Amino acid sequence: MEQTITEHKRLIGAFDNSPTSPTLIVIGGVHGNEPAGVQALETVVAKLEKDVNALDGNFFAIVGNLQALREGKRYLSRDLNRIWTGDKTRIVENGLEDAEYVDPEMREHYELYDCLKNIIDTHTGPFYFIDLHTVSSESAPFVIINDMLINRELATKLPVPIILGIEEYVDGSLLSRVNKLGYVGIGFESGRHDDPASVSRHEAFVWLMLKHTGCLSRDFPLDVDRQNEILRSEFEQGFFELKHRHKIAEEESFHMNPGYVNFQEVTKGEQLARNEKGDVIAPRSGRIFMPLYQSSGEDGFFIIRKVPRFALQLSSTLRKINFEAMLTLLPGVRRDPEKHYQLIVDLRIAKFLALDLFHLLGYRQRTRMENYLLFTRREFDVRAKK
Repeated sequence: MEQTITEHKRLIGAFDNSPTSPTLIVIGGVHGNEPAGVQALETVVAKLEKDVNALDGNFFAIVGNLQALREGKRYLSRDLNRIWTGDKTRIVENGLEDAEYVDPEMREHYELYDCLKNIIDTHTGPFYFIDLHTVSSESAPFVIINDMLINRELATKLPVPIILGIEEYVDGSLLSRVNKLGYVGIGFESGRHDDPASVSRHEAFVWLMLKHTGCLSRDFPLDVDRQNEILRSEFEQGFFELKHRHKIAEEESFHMNPGYVNFQEVTKGEQLARNEKGDVIAPRSGRIFMPLYQSSGEDGFFIIRKVPRFALQLSSTLRKINFEAMLTLLPGVRRDPEKHYQLIVDLRIAKFLALDLFHLLGYRQRTRMENYLLFTRREFDVRAKK
């Protein structure tokens, strides 16, 4: 699929109707070798510009990594979707004045942050953030979210599989920052980088998001069934959970075995790839997820498993009734006095606690500190920021 966009601008389109209306912010091209999202946004924007009454809410279509997009590379210095951490965001908040050096992605981070901040500062919300991506292998479209109920609510409106638990393995993503601020944010992967169908799926996804967030006018003639059909695939819907990540080491020579398709079943012990040490095998059975077939990237592959429906329902109920408050009654578990959404678990006492229990209650991130584990959930898990 040849890239048809010759001149990229940060803001593809801005439809600013009311500061108090719902606001949908869609970002494409955070990775420069993924132009499908940008192409889809340009098409949607062009159609909306022909109908002044198309929107009731606000809609902003934005390009992520302009420089990398122009060169067709995932990134130029470092992954723009891994640097939205607190320390780096504080640097861009100061206008890069505290930066030890400014590489291309730091500049992109600064400009994108400034664009998003201006939208948030001039509107009251609710805000919905969407990040459009493609993958390097054959794949059915899917949604990937941080495991928050506010994200689940929007994601379940779509006829695609939903992947949970990315925050346990990937730090510094744009959507993680968005979620930490209290806003709904979901990622959509439409298919293989160079598949023309990826552009069509992105278009359908954006139209459905405009509809489901209340931004699209009720009078706009959108064929919702048709858009759903474009997204729907033969692969089963439902929720899946990341259970393993093969992170590529700095000096690792990683080569994925050919022929793997996203969501393909694999068995424990199966040879999936090779590196300088020999075979890379599957440590567990499940479905392979996002196998790497490109030269850049930190993740060789993931393995996912289906989440039972009853577990999802139980998880939602327990979070809504604040059941996690009961955890501090267990021996060896206490709440961080400064961060009420963080639990400190003494492993010398609370060895019996299962990781799945914390997952049910929204505690996905964990950090090991000697004899302690810090479990963290998103502060705005159940309700978005007002």
